[in-house]
Amino acid sequence: MLKKNLHAIRAFFTVPKIPSGIFVLFLLAAILVTWFSVMTGYQTKESDLAQHHKIGETLTAPGLTFAVESVRQDAVGAGPLAPRPGYAFIVPTIEITNTGTTPIELAPLLHFHVRDRAGNVYVVAAIPSQGAQFSGSILPGDTIREELGFEVAQHVSDLTLYFEPGTVDRSMFAVDLTPQNTSWWSWRK
Repeated sequence: MLKKNLHAIRAFFTVPKIPSGIFVLFLLAAILVTWFSVMTGYQTKESDLAQHHKIGETLTAPGLTFAVESVRQDAVGAGPLAPRPGYAFIVPTIEITNTGTTPIELAPLLHFHVRDRAGNVYVVAAIPSQGAQFSGSILPGDTIREELGFEVAQHVSDLTLYFEPGTVDRSMFAVDLTPQNTSWWSWRK
Protein backbone atom coordinates (compact mmCIF):
# COMPACT_ATOMS: atom_id res chain seq x y z
CA MET A 1 0.00 0.00 0.00
CA LEU A 2 2.80 2.43 0.76
CA LYS A 3 4.35 1.88 -2.68
CA LYS A 4 1.11 2.89 -4.35
CA ASN A 5 1.21 6.49 -2.97
CA LEU A 6 4.98 6.85 -2.90
CA HIS A 7 5.04 9.15 -5.96
CA ALA A 8 3.47 12.00 -3.92
CA ILE A 9 6.12 11.73 -1.22
CA ARG A 10 8.91 11.35 -3.76
CA ALA A 11 7.96 14.72 -5.32
CA PHE A 12 9.18 16.51 -2.19
CA PHE A 13 12.61 14.92 -2.39
CA THR A 14 13.43 15.11 -6.09
CA VAL A 15 16.36 17.05 -7.45
CA PRO A 16 15.27 20.36 -9.01
CA LYS A 17 15.55 20.60 -12.79
CA ILE A 18 17.16 24.09 -12.51
CA PRO A 19 20.96 23.93 -12.20
CA SER A 20 22.05 24.97 -8.72
CA GLY A 21 24.33 27.74 -10.03
CA ILE A 22 21.43 29.53 -11.71
CA PHE A 23 19.31 29.13 -8.59
CA VAL A 24 22.04 30.62 -6.39
CA LEU A 25 22.50 33.56 -8.80
CA PHE A 26 18.75 34.22 -8.79
CA LEU A 27 18.69 34.09 -4.98
CA LEU A 28 21.63 36.51 -4.71
CA ALA A 29 20.00 38.89 -7.21
CA ALA A 30 16.77 38.88 -5.19
CA ILE A 31 18.70 39.59 -1.98
CA LEU A 32 20.66 42.40 -3.66
CA VAL A 33 17.53 44.05 -5.08
CA THR A 34 15.82 43.86 -1.68
CA TRP A 35 18.87 45.27 0.12
CA PHE A 36 19.21 48.11 -2.40
CA SER A 37 15.54 49.08 -2.16
CA VAL A 38 15.66 49.06 1.64
CA MET A 39 18.89 51.06 1.86
CA THR A 40 17.89 53.68 -0.70
CA GLY A 41 14.22 53.67 0.21
CA TYR A 42 12.52 56.81 1.39
CA GLN A 43 10.70 56.65 4.69
CA THR A 44 7.45 58.45 4.00
CA LYS A 45 5.54 60.20 6.71
CA GLU A 46 1.83 60.83 6.45
CA SER A 47 2.52 64.55 6.21
CA ASP A 48 4.58 63.88 3.05
CA LEU A 49 1.69 62.08 1.37
CA ALA A 50 -0.69 65.02 1.35
CA GLN A 51 -0.19 68.71 0.83
CA HIS A 52 -1.81 70.71 3.62
CA HIS A 53 -4.67 72.98 2.58
CA LYS A 54 -6.70 75.70 4.28
CA ILE A 55 -10.32 75.82 5.36
CA GLY A 56 -12.49 76.92 2.43
CA GLU A 57 -10.31 75.50 -0.36
CA THR A 58 -12.03 73.16 -2.82
CA LEU A 59 -9.86 70.12 -3.50
CA THR A 60 -10.27 67.65 -6.35
CA ALA A 61 -9.50 63.99 -6.91
CA PRO A 62 -10.65 61.70 -9.72
CA GLY A 63 -14.44 61.62 -9.44
CA LEU A 64 -14.95 63.98 -6.51
CA THR A 65 -14.46 67.41 -5.00
CA PHE A 66 -13.93 67.97 -1.30
CA ALA A 67 -14.01 71.07 0.89
CA VAL A 68 -13.94 71.91 4.58
CA GLU A 69 -16.23 74.92 4.71
CA SER A 70 -15.81 75.84 8.37
CA VAL A 71 -14.83 74.47 11.74
CA ARG A 72 -16.30 75.04 15.17
CA GLN A 73 -15.57 73.89 18.69
CA ASP A 74 -18.16 72.42 21.08
CA ALA A 75 -17.10 71.81 24.68
CA VAL A 76 -20.65 71.00 25.89
CA GLY A 77 -22.27 68.65 23.39
CA ALA A 78 -25.90 67.59 23.67
CA GLY A 79 -27.48 64.73 25.58
CA PRO A 80 -25.49 61.52 25.16
CA LEU A 81 -23.15 63.32 22.76
CA ALA A 82 -21.19 65.13 25.45
CA PRO A 83 -17.39 65.12 25.44
CA ARG A 84 -15.46 63.55 28.29
CA PRO A 85 -13.97 65.86 30.95
CA GLY A 86 -10.85 67.54 29.56
CA TYR A 87 -12.01 67.01 25.99
CA ALA A 88 -14.07 68.97 23.46
CA PHE A 89 -15.50 68.31 20.03
CA ILE A 90 -13.85 69.89 17.02
CA VAL A 91 -16.56 69.94 14.34
CA PRO A 92 -15.61 70.62 10.70
CA THR A 93 -18.37 71.16 8.14
CA ILE A 94 -17.48 69.04 5.12
CA GLU A 95 -18.86 69.07 1.58
CA ILE A 96 -18.23 66.30 -0.94
CA THR A 97 -19.49 66.28 -4.54
CA ASN A 98 -19.43 63.21 -6.75
CA THR A 99 -18.16 64.46 -10.12
CA GLY A 100 -17.67 60.96 -11.51
CA THR A 101 -19.95 58.52 -13.28
CA THR A 102 -20.17 55.88 -10.55
CA PRO A 103 -21.41 56.11 -6.95
CA ILE A 104 -18.88 56.86 -4.22
CA GLU A 105 -19.07 54.81 -1.03
CA LEU A 106 -18.37 56.89 2.05
CA ALA A 107 -17.77 55.72 5.62
CA PRO A 108 -16.57 58.48 7.99
CA LEU A 109 -14.88 56.06 10.40
CA LEU A 110 -12.74 54.70 7.57
CA HIS A 111 -12.12 57.83 5.50
CA PHE A 112 -11.56 60.62 8.06
CA HIS A 113 -9.27 61.25 11.02
CA VAL A 114 -7.68 64.22 12.78
CA ARG A 115 -4.07 64.45 13.95
CA ASP A 116 -2.46 66.93 16.30
CA ARG A 117 1.13 68.21 16.28
CA ALA A 118 2.28 65.34 18.50
CA GLY A 119 0.92 62.77 16.03
CA ASN A 120 -2.04 61.67 18.14
CA VAL A 121 -4.90 60.39 16.00
CA TYR A 122 -8.54 61.23 16.72
CA VAL A 123 -11.29 59.34 14.89
CA VAL A 124 -14.87 60.39 14.20
CA ALA A 125 -16.79 60.48 17.48
CA ALA A 126 -20.12 61.89 16.29
CA ILE A 127 -22.11 63.08 13.32
CA PRO A 128 -24.01 65.81 15.15
CA SER A 129 -26.33 67.29 12.54
CA GLN A 130 -29.77 65.90 11.89
CA GLY A 131 -29.64 66.20 8.09
CA ALA A 132 -28.65 63.56 5.58
CA GLN A 133 -26.41 60.87 6.98
CA PHE A 134 -22.79 61.04 5.95
CA SER A 135 -22.47 57.29 5.30
CA GLY A 136 -23.34 55.25 2.25
CA SER A 137 -23.41 56.03 -1.45
CA ILE A 138 -23.09 59.44 -3.05
CA LEU A 139 -24.63 59.18 -6.52
CA PRO A 140 -23.02 60.85 -9.57
CA GLY A 141 -23.74 64.57 -9.52
CA ASP A 142 -24.89 64.57 -5.89
CA THR A 143 -23.41 66.73 -3.15
CA ILE A 144 -23.48 65.94 0.55
CA ARG A 145 -22.74 68.50 3.25
CA GLU A 146 -22.35 67.33 6.84
CA GLU A 147 -20.57 67.97 10.12
CA LEU A 148 -18.24 65.43 11.70
CA GLY A 149 -17.32 65.57 15.37
CA PHE A 150 -13.87 64.60 16.63
CA GLU A 151 -13.35 64.39 20.39
CA VAL A 152 -9.92 65.90 21.09
CA ALA A 153 -8.07 66.93 24.23
CA GLN A 154 -8.62 70.59 25.08
CA HIS A 155 -4.91 71.48 25.18
CA VAL A 156 -3.96 70.26 21.68
CA SER A 157 -2.84 72.54 18.88
CA ASP A 158 -2.19 72.37 15.15
CA LEU A 159 -5.02 70.02 14.26
CA THR A 160 -5.13 68.60 10.73
CA LEU A 161 -8.06 66.75 9.15
CA TYR A 162 -7.11 63.89 6.83
CA PHE A 163 -9.52 62.51 4.22
CA GLU A 164 -8.65 59.37 2.26
CA PRO A 165 -11.44 58.88 -0.27
CA GLY A 166 -10.15 55.58 -1.64
CA THR A 167 -9.83 56.77 -5.24
CA VAL A 168 -7.74 55.01 -7.84
CA ASP A 169 -4.87 57.49 -7.55
CA ARG A 170 -4.75 56.97 -3.74
CA SER A 171 -5.45 60.63 -3.03
CA MET A 172 -5.20 61.94 0.50
CA PHE A 173 -6.34 65.40 1.52
CA ALA A 174 -5.01 67.25 4.55
CA VAL A 175 -6.75 70.40 5.78
CA ASP A 176 -5.33 72.49 8.62
CA LEU A 177 -8.11 73.08 11.15
CA THR A 178 -6.16 75.42 13.41
CA PRO A 179 -5.88 78.97 12.07
CA GLN A 180 -2.50 80.76 12.20
CA ASN A 181 -0.74 78.04 14.22
CA THR A 182 -2.53 78.91 17.45
CA SER A 183 -4.44 76.62 19.71
CA TRP A 184 -8.08 76.25 18.75
CA TRP A 185 -8.82 76.26 22.48
CA SER A 186 -8.64 80.06 22.29
CA TRP A 187 -11.87 79.92 20.24
CA ARG A 188 -13.69 78.81 23.38
CA LYS A 189 -16.28 81.29 24.55
